[in-house]
Amino acid sequence: MMNRKEFRKFLDRDQYCWHCGSTGVDLIPQHRANRGHGGASKISKLDQPSNLIVLCSDANFMLENLADFAERGRLFGREISRYADPATEPVYDAWRGVWCI
Repeated sequence: MMNRKEFRKFLDRDQYCWHCGSTGVDLIPQHRANRGHGGASKISKLDQPSNLIVLCSDANFMLENLADFAERGRLFGREISRYADPATEPVYDAWRGVWCI
């Protein structure tokens, strides 16, 4: 679990939900490559800034629970294999309409 100070760094960087553009209190961090149950025991590529984006809680919920939305998430780089390198996997910022690495 990420503490508020750590999340603040990503919120300062991203400033809005990469799906809908929300800037509200519903913003949360999304690991692109899933850390797995219990997380990693040491700092790894999964903890790198390139592996985290900001989503609203609705987009995060849909990404985790709706198959069609999860498939779009994989196509847009919001979910990648935990073995992939997030620093080299592009992710689509739908609000700005740009691909980022």
